[in-house]
Amino acid sequence: MAHKRMINGNVWEDEFFLSLSIFNRLLWIGILTASADDQGRFADNAALIRSRVFPVDDIQLSVIEDGIKLFADAGKIERYIEGGKKAIQILKWWEHQKPR
Repeated sequence: MAHKRMINGNVWEDEFFLSLSIFNRLLWIGILTASADDQGRFADNAALIRSRVFPVDDIQLSVIEDGIKLFADAGKIERYIEGGKKAIQILKWWEHQKPR
């Protein structure tokens, strides 16, 4: 399902974003646009993330997991368990996503 998402143009001036590898920049934009629901949440599952963000690319799950861990360590996302399922919340989601 396609999502309409805002990616603030300031991302190209964000020190954290610019410190990422090109792959992790794509992963970050991909989770914003293809994985997250309307509240900035998505399943903490590398295979599912890969299928949504990189559907035609043969990327090792460990590479996806490394990127997600990087985002968590940087305080960009929060990993948690809800109802026995692993999930992720994008922090500061509402700073850039404005509901209509």
